Amino acid sequence: MDRHPANGVLVYDGTRVVTNISQAKYLGYRGAICRKVVRGKPNEIWVATNYGIDKIKYHLGDSLVIDNITPLNMADGLCSDDVNDILIADSLIYVATSQGLTIFNENQMIAAAAVPIYISAIRINDKDSMIREGEYNLTYQQNNLRIEYIGISLPSAGYLRYQYRLLGSGNDKWTTTTNTSIEFRSLSPGSYTFEAAVLDKFGNQSKSLASVKFRITPAFYMTIWFWALMVIIILTIGFYIIRARFRRQQRQFEKEQNLNNKIIELEQQALKAQMNPHFIFNCLTAVQHFVNKEDLYSANMYLSNFAKLIRKTLDLSGEQYISLDKEVSYLQNYVQLEKMRFQEKFQYVISVDPDIDQYAVEIPPMLLQPIIENAIRHGLRNMHTNTGMLIIDFSQTGNKIICNVDDNGVGMKRAKELKTTMHVEYQSKGMSLTMSRIQAINMISDKKITLEIKDKYDNNNEASGTLFTLSFEQ
Repeated sequence: MDRHPANGVLVYDGTRVVTNISQAKYLGYRGAICRKVVRGKPNEIWVATNYGIDKIKYHLGDSLVIDNITPLNMADGLCSDDVNDILIADSLIYVATSQGLTIFNENQMIAAAAVPIYISAIRINDKDSMIREGEYNLTYQQNNLRIEYIGISLPSAGYLRYQYRLLGSGNDKWTTTTNTSIEFRSLSPGSYTFEAAVLDKFGNQSKSLASVKFRITPAFYMTIWFWALMVIIILTIGFYIIRARFRRQQRQFEKEQNLNNKIIELEQQALKAQMNPHFIFNCLTAVQHFVNKEDLYSANMYLSNFAKLIRKTLDLSGEQYISLDKEVSYLQNYVQLEKMRFQEKFQYVISVDPDIDQYAVEIPPMLLQPIIENAIRHGLRNMHTNTGMLIIDFSQTGNKIICNVDDNGVGMKRAKELKTTMHVEYQSKGMSLTMSRIQAINMISDKKITLEIKDKYDNNNEASGTLFTLSFEQ
C-alpha cells in the first residue's frame, strides 16, 4: 500500500498499481489527503487523512476487493478531524491530531444505533405528490416517478449510504448508492413496491425499510378484457364473412342447379322436338308406303332402324356428356333412316379423323341431330335432283374438336322462301333449342361450345348449300 497526497490511497504490488482507493471510486471513503497508512489486523489497514481516519477491510481475489470502509472523526471521539499520524499497538489505537492525541480501544468501539429512513418526497411526471400510506393507483401515462428518501443519524452524518430495490420490475437485487433520490422512467403497467434502506458508517442497515407501493394501470387497449373483446369481434366478423361466403357459394350452387335444371328442361324439350308427332307420322307413312309396295324387306329395315333410333334417343337424353363414338353411331342411324324416308334423294358421308380417340373425347349428346335435320329437311329435300350430298366430318385443332356439317342443298335463303309458300304442319324448334342449350352449357362449363352457320355460293354466285361448324373445347 502507498499513499498519494491528493487522490487517496494507491495499492502497489511492486510492479504495477493494482487499484486506487479514492472518494470517486469507493462509497464511504472521505479522505483526500492521506498522511499515513498503517497495517492492522489481517486484511485490514488504517489511513490517517485530513478528514479523520478510515478503517479499510479488504480481501484478495483476482484483484484487490474492498469489503468495507469505516470512517471515524470528531463525532466518534477524535480531538480533531485533521489527523497527522496513527499507531496501532495490539487493540489500542493512537491517533495524533492537530488538537492533541486520542487513544481508544478498537474492541470497545460502539456502533451507532440503527439509522431510521423516511420517504421525503414523491414526484409523479415531474409533479409533486402528497406522501401517503397505501398504494398509489396511477394511469399508464403516469409512469415517470422520482422518489426521495433520507436517513437521520448524527454520529454517521455525512457518511450514510443507501440501498434500494424495485420489486415487480424483475430485478429484486439491492443497489447501493450515496444519492438520496432515484428516478424511474417509462415504467410498464403493473404493481410495484419500492424499498429503501440506509447503512451507517459502520455498515449497519436500518431496522425498518422505507417503502412505496404503486400500481400502474394499463391502457384500455392493453387489458385482457379489451383483447377478449377484440377476439370476440374478430370471431364475429369472421363468422359473418364465412357465412356470407357460404351463402354466396350456396347462391352460386343454386344458380348452377337452376342452370342444370334448365339444361335438362331444354334437353327434354329437344327430345320432344326430335320425336314430334309429325316426324313419327312421316316415319310410319314411309313404312306404310313400303308395305303397300309389298316391299316387306324395306319396311322391316326401316321399322327396325326407327325403333333403334327411338331407343338410343331415350338412352342418350339422360346423359350430360357421351363419347364421340356413341354420337357418331347415333347420327349414322338417324341419317340412314332419313335417307330411306326420302327415297335415296341424297347420299351422305360421316368421317372421323383417325388421330381422334373417339372413346376418350366427350361431347354433349344430340346437339348435332337438329343441325343435320335442318340440313336435310330444308336444304337437301328441296332439291329437284337426286344429287344431294351430306358430309359430316370430325377433326381436331389444338384442344378443340371441330364438326363440319356440309350440304349442297338450296341454301338457307332459298329454304326460307320455300317455307313461306309450303304448308307446314308443325313449327320446328330444333335449332332454337340447340342454341339455347349451347348458351346454358357455356354459362356453367369451362369447356366452351361455338356454332357458326355459313351459306355457300358457286362461281355464278348461286346458292350451293350450307356449312354448319360446331366447335367443342376439351
